[in-house]
Amino acid sequence: KVRFKVEKVDDQFMVTGPEIKKWVAMTNFDNFDATDRFYRIIKRMGVVKALKKLGVKTGDKVYCEDYELTFDETLEV
Repeated sequence: KVRFKVEKVDDQFMVTGPEIKKWVAMTNFDNFDATDRFYRIIKRMGVVKALKKLGVKTGDKVYCEDYELTFDETLEV
């Protein structure tokens, strides 16, 4: 079963899948701790590694379902 899919569309990165949708829905992105937890979860799932394979750099836009974030390598945990 595929947990997530990562694609590069033009200069944006799209992360989709039922598990990503669930975590986006459950995360309050106005709360730093909740956002930090979201980053740790997607990293553990392998999303960050998949993004890097596609050439993501700090400052690139990444869409996790309908949530837009700016990739930042300093957020590595």
